Amino acid sequence: MAYIGKIPAAAALTADDITDGIITNAKLAQDIISGDTALGAEPADTDEFLVSDAGTLKRMDYSHIKGSAGLTKLASTTTADATSSAITFGSSYITSTYDLYLLSGWCIPADDGAYMRIRVQSSGSDDSTSNGYGFENWLGGGATHTNDNDETYIRTKSGGTYGGTNTGEGWLLNCWISNPLSSSYPTMITGTTNLVQQDGNHESSGFMGCRYVSANNGITVYWDTGNHDTGSTLTLYGVTK
Repeated sequence: MAYIGKIPAAAALTADDITDGIITNAKLAQDIISGDTALGAEPADTDEFLVSDAGTLKRMDYSHIKGSAGLTKLASTTTADATSSAITFGSSYITSTYDLYLLSGWCIPADDGAYMRIRVQSSGSDDSTSNGYGFENWLGGGATHTNDNDETYIRTKSGGTYGGTNTGEGWLLNCWISNPLSSSYPTMITGTTNLVQQDGNHESSGFMGCRYVSANNGITVYWDTGNHDTGSTLTLYGVTK
């Protein structure tokens, strides 16, 4: 309606001007959530959500609804050709969120007779410190056993026949990586390999190794010779604390 005389000065809206419960769903913009800045990461335990508890609005910390102990897929890499000498998961995935990781996948060497090695990373580069690693491995059936405490890598297999490049030949790797970021404890790596070797027969091995006390923020899997062939795939999982 038109004013008679001077328009009143604008006044700031206060809580007393709005009756409790008067703002309805219809009054909210449809982008009330999607229009805000995205978090872009797993919520912290104290981050809060708005929930309806049998029709009553309440807040809830993320700690009450996050998943219990289990595996979270962090990243997966598949080689598109035979030009990758290593598959690496760096500091974007090895973080303080997890203390324990599982690395699993099917790897194919580009060269016949190759075997897998593992190194950790420090500050974005492979750690090849002299005498920095210790490991022990054994061939299925107890035919071969190797122990070495002054190497520059962890060896996953010794003896027998190594990797083949024919169709169907390759290595299934499963290994656990514990406390990589700790500067008080060694990074412990424990795993198995299950492979079809270069003569077409099955073979298996187990290995345990460590990078002596050092904070590490990455993991690398490579061959003692040559590259990963097309189709090598490794996936890194974090184990929920």
